[in-house]
Amino acid sequence: MNNVNRSILTVAWLLVVWLALMESVTVGAVVAGLVVAVVIVLGFPEGARRSSRRTFRPWRALVFGGWFAVKLVEANVEVAIAVIDPKPERLRRVVIAAPVVSRSFTVRAILANALSLTPGTFIIEIDEKMSTYFVHFLDVESPDHGRIEVHRMERMVARAFDPSDETIAELDARIEQLEQLVARPARREEG
Repeated sequence: MNNVNRSILTVAWLLVVWLALMESVTVGAVVAGLVVAVVIVLGFPEGARRSSRRTFRPWRALVFGGWFAVKLVEANVEVAIAVIDPKPERLRRVVIAAPVVSRSFTVRAILANALSLTPGTFIIEIDEKMSTYFVHFLDVESPDHGRIEVHRMERMVARAFDPSDETIAELDARIEQLEQLVARPARREEG
């Protein structure tokens, strides 16, 4: 299928969606829908859409959704307990610089939203040049524990939406390295 046919089909599909959203088929709605569809197709040419390499793995997305729902409930319970019974040992607040591995805009956007939606965490700043999120944690053992949490969440999102398997491999390596780093002081205390 050549680009012209694909563009015509895209305009037709966008028109159908437009009309469904308008809930009426009038001359004005059709004309407005055609204008919007043509602007979208011309504003986002086929080459640009192909080069972005979007990936969607439905099963992994469902796994992420379930995992996130569990984390959301856990975080809500933790925040509720901290509000009802605020003890200093329960409120280990920290702001950490968490490097983000994925280059995918989709993964970065979903990760930022997931972090901000989770009670007890909030993104204070995003530094795109350094690929770093500055995240406030209400209760975390150490900055490295916080980075592990961010990397685990990024790994879940990347498995569902990142076209690069190298991203997941790099996240696995970083998580393993941080877990070893966090385990070292515990080993010294035991010995």
